[in-house]
Amino acid sequence: MAVRVPLHFAKPTMRLARPIFDRDGRLVAGNGTLLNERVARLLRKMALQTVMVEETEDLPAWEMIRPVEQQLLELEERFQWEEPSKALEAIRQAISRRLLKRAADLENDPALAAERDPDTASPEFLAAHNVQGETA
Repeated sequence: MAVRVPLHFAKPTMRLARPIFDRDGRLVAGNGTLLNERVARLLRKMALQTVMVEETEDLPAWEMIRPVEQQLLELEERFQWEEPSKALEAIRQAISRRLLKRAADLENDPALAAERDPDTASPEFLAAHNVQGETA
């Protein structure tokens, strides 16, 4: 199974679960590429924040990016035992906004849209990345 992890948690033993293309549609790193330091450095230069890797048993849950719904639920669980205050409520709201913004940024990434559903990606992106949508 493929999971998304922040690039700064990438380890040399991790393998990409999806190919990565540059802005011009050229393959940068193929499916199964090991994330050694050279590859990770190249991906950082491309300003990538996260990568899809093959899930392994030694990958801690806190290193994976979970769905925003799950993150918001965990946030509420963390705050439920604290005495309500304006300061804590402001912190909780700020964290919630940040989680929602990050989820929206990931959702609006055209590369991620093509990963999820090639039929919803723009024709230009599909052509540049040689991704096939379903035909009727």
